[in-house]
Amino acid sequence: MPDLMDGAIARLRALRNKGTRERHGSADSAQGMSGQATDSPPPPESEYLRMDCSGQDLRGRDFSGQNLSDAKLTDTNLSWANLSWANLTYANLSWANLVSTNLSRTNLSRAILTRANMTGSNLAYANLSRADLSGANFTDADLTGADLWDANLSDANLTGADLRGANFTNANLTGAFRRPGIRRADLEGADGLDTVKGLVD
Repeated sequence: MPDLMDGAIARLRALRNKGTRERHGSADSAQGMSGQATDSPPPPESEYLRMDCSGQDLRGRDFSGQNLSDAKLTDTNLSWANLSWANLTYANLSWANLVSTNLSRTNLSRAILTRANMTGSNLAYANLSRADLSGANFTDADLTGADLWDANLSDANLTGADLRGANFTNANLTGAFRRPGIRRADLEGADGLDTVKGLVD
């Protein structure tokens, strides 16, 4: 599986480099006559829009700042990967392994993360608004300042998670945390608790 992913990324890079050379061919030739560099640096791998890497092993990969919106990453191993500042809107990460993954300031709005394992992950200031996080495991995760507006956290495991400054406005926490239900006291420091669904007191 990793070989397939490496091949796909290599082909994407080659196509983009080719396009860059074609667009700047004349300028490069002129620079070559003056003894300067004859080629422009390759563009960044700026997007993996709608890619399908379901079930693949991508542990430790660096996708920071990349556009992964609408990607299919179900049951994908992204443990220890760097996805900080990435765009994962509408992405499907159900059952994904996100253990110790860097998801700080990542846009996961409307993403599907049902049963995803985010144990020990960094989700500080991540956008998880309207995301489906049902049954997800956030044990010991850092969710400081995260936006969980209107998110579905039913049956999620938030044991040991840092929730300071997180926004839970209109979130569904039915059956979450310390079952049979999460208590208001367990969310000390979080915002929007007056509208949270599923609190037992």
